[in-house]
Amino acid sequence: MFSVFQKLFGSKPKEEMPIIIEDSAPKKDIEGAKRKVYDQIWGVLEEEGVYLSRSGYDLYPRIKKSLRKINEVIDNSKESLVANESELARLKEKILDHKEERKLSMLTYDVSELIGRSKYEDPSVLSHKAIIQILRWYDLS
Repeated sequence: MFSVFQKLFGSKPKEEMPIIIEDSAPKKDIEGAKRKVYDQIWGVLEEEGVYLSRSGYDLYPRIKKSLRKINEVIDNSKESLVANESELARLKEKILDHKEERKLSMLTYDVSELIGRSKYEDPSVLSHKAIIQILRWYDLS
């Protein structure tokens, strides 16, 4: 009976059909990488004591130094933070752009303003707001 079916339709019985299992490419854990970068940025801001000072004279250099370190952190993690080559090219461009002194000064001023407006909030909330703002500059949030 099966030989007639095989001649008509040209198929093999199920037990003879080979099972092909394809290896799936490992997916990038972009969200996990973003969490790691978030934690590293948090660490940089805490290390520099950005939230300890409320005066503009002391705060501005601390933030500027922190933003330089944060730029390096993002630069070191850039391949794991994006899904494709076009996003990687855009991120590389932003990293180079944020290394320029003029742009770095503008970003430092933005973070100083954010801290100045929110100086009475809990430091963890303030830190979260600052980190989210920094990640937005890199289009990572």
